[in-house]
Amino acid sequence: GRLPERPEVTIVNAEGRAYLKSSGAELDLIWLVAPDSYAAMNAATSGAFVLSESYLYTREMIEEALEHLSPDGILCAQFGEIEFLLKPNRVVRYLGTARQAFAELEIPDFAQHVLVALSPGFGKLETATILIKKSPFTQADLETFAESTAVLGGAQQIYTPASPDPGSSITKAITLEGDDLEQFYQEHPYKVRPIDDDAPFFWHFVSFPDALFGSDRTERFNVEEGIGERLLIVLLIAATLLGALFLLAPLVFLRDVWNRIPHKLAAGAYFAALGLGFMFLEISLIQRLTLFLGYPTYSLTITLFAILLSTGCGSLLSERWAAQPRRAMSGLAVILITLVVFYELALDPIVDVAVGEPLALRIGITIALLAPLGLCLGCFMPLGLGAISTLTEEHSDEYVAWCWAVNGFFSVVASVLATVLSMTIGFGQVMFVGLAIYLIGILAFRRIPSLG
Repeated sequence: GRLPERPEVTIVNAEGRAYLKSSGAELDLIWLVAPDSYAAMNAATSGAFVLSESYLYTREMIEEALEHLSPDGILCAQFGEIEFLLKPNRVVRYLGTARQAFAELEIPDFAQHVLVALSPGFGKLETATILIKKSPFTQADLETFAESTAVLGGAQQIYTPASPDPGSSITKAITLEGDDLEQFYQEHPYKVRPIDDDAPFFWHFVSFPDALFGSDRTERFNVEEGIGERLLIVLLIAATLLGALFLLAPLVFLRDVWNRIPHKLAAGAYFAALGLGFMFLEISLIQRLTLFLGYPTYSLTITLFAILLSTGCGSLLSERWAAQPRRAMSGLAVILITLVVFYELALDPIVDVAVGEPLALRIGITIALLAPLGLCLGCFMPLGLGAISTLTEEHSDEYVAWCWAVNGFFSVVASVLATVLSMTIGFGQVMFVGLAIYLIGILAFRRIPSLG
């Protein structure tokens, strides 16, 4: 039909959330036409797309969509489901998430606002269509829905307010309340709880223990059920082994001077904490700013640029306090606590307000937000190295090399571990874990005697 050439069609190439936020338009239809392809989200054969965050399906996105709909407007989401009747994971998760969005917007009786249909695809892959209306579906709507479904060969209605199937997991996700709903999620063989922007891993249906050891509650895993999680565990093991081989093992050549190096445990704890904590904070911020900057590549490059540049400046500034590292650590701890709390409380509101602004302005805001953190984090490494290098004159070089190696090893491991934790407890909690690790490292540093 040459749709792009029609005069009433306007094509916009943009991130969906950012466009919605900036458009201010009242829409009759928001249609997510299976927008995630395996090719675009990493290789399907490896299951790696499971590890990708998607902000198109979170509670906050559905709230945004509902707020941009006209009173009779419809949000339509379509998913390809493999063996839908056995495990409609995508549909169940999306419906639960939409239900939370309705609750946040104080729109009652979610069950009257949703319709679900299923149409055949290729082999075991079927297409599930979810219609969500801002106002309750009318009897005329239900009749139109039934007629439209009947036209498609092999299609069927899965849920309507007029004819719910009480035994269906779709109906349970829509209608159960309180403890019954919680029990449904706990007993479901897959992880299908609602998601939000703090942990937007829509495709993460299998817990890491189940992916690693298997579970008698699940059917055999397909490409999006367990393989991606196993891949991440393999990466974690590989990073640990290779890091130990190339960063720690060479230090066996220092074993003759090992006993003469003082305060190894405290120093090791400090530099390990820097490696873990820095990566936890950095990776959490990269992931949280993906939505704000529109694309993962923008978030990666701009966030890394801002943090690395500002940490370099922080390293230069740290020379001013090199003579009093213990006192400097106390001040840095206070600053770091303040910044992490600020990000937890203010980052999401800032993103929500400014996500629709021009890209250049969003880049400037990102750099301004991250520069104070980089300046703070940049001080820890040079202060620590400068301090421990004075603890032994005879083996100062070996001591510094060992501390660098410990820091490098834990940085490598943390780069993968941060993703595992983000998928498990969310970005915000990972940032607080990173903060706690930094504070533990600072306490270990302060236990080293004879420092200024």
